[in-house]
Amino acid sequence: MHSPAKGLERAISESSCTFLNHSSPVDTKIAENDDAALSPPLPSTSELQALLALPLLDEHGQEAIFGDILNDPAAVNSDKAVIVLFIRHFWCPLDQDYVQEVGDILRNKAGKKAIPEVIIISNGSPALIAKYKEIFDLEAEKGSNLKVKMYTDPTCRTYGVLGLENVGEATHVSTSRSYVKHTSVIGGIATVVLRAIKVGMPVWEKGGAIKQLGGEFVTGRNPEMQVACVFAHRMRDTQDHTPFGDVLKIA
Repeated sequence: MHSPAKGLERAISESSCTFLNHSSPVDTKIAENDDAALSPPLPSTSELQALLALPLLDEHGQEAIFGDILNDPAAVNSDKAVIVLFIRHFWCPLDQDYVQEVGDILRNKAGKKAIPEVIIISNGSPALIAKYKEIFDLEAEKGSNLKVKMYTDPTCRTYGVLGLENVGEATHVSTSRSYVKHTSVIGGIATVVLRAIKVGMPVWEKGGAIKQLGGEFVTGRNPEMQVACVFAHRMRDTQDHTPFGDVLKIA
């Protein structure tokens, strides 16, 4: 019999998460000059073309080409942006804090006004997608305009094309974002374990690349109605996602 607590504790303890002290004020504004200096610019045309040709896996393990996902009829016929969020691995408590913020903000806005489609990409087993979405209530109810899709890239090739680095490779910034709720390893482990048990998550499946960092991208359409990237942010440490409220303002 698989032990959820034991398996998850091992995964999280090896996940290279860095828990920072929250005693100092946190500036959640996007520092454009700082990001320009420390994070690569928008993907080039060739990088974007390479990205759109790469495969992702849906929750059934079926392959879907990135470009086809962004070029579905709903996206092509809409002038709304698409937000693409690359998270680290499924067991990262800090990224679970981020996805919790994403879900909370989207549910609060759903039904009140049009919201962009959100695509979340991880790099673990596709068998974890459905339960992960269930944890954060990301499935749209009938009649809701909540649009969240989730895929995984176990190869991390999409991460590589976009310049998303590993822990320790990027220029480190010791700043905690406002979405981070867990300030200790023990608290993070406990929350992840309880969530997994509650929804019956298959904890024996691979959670993903433990050192991989993620990032946030906003795509739109150029005058020729081709996919174009209008915003890019690459994490420089394990607590460096752009607060989702700020991403929505850009979209």
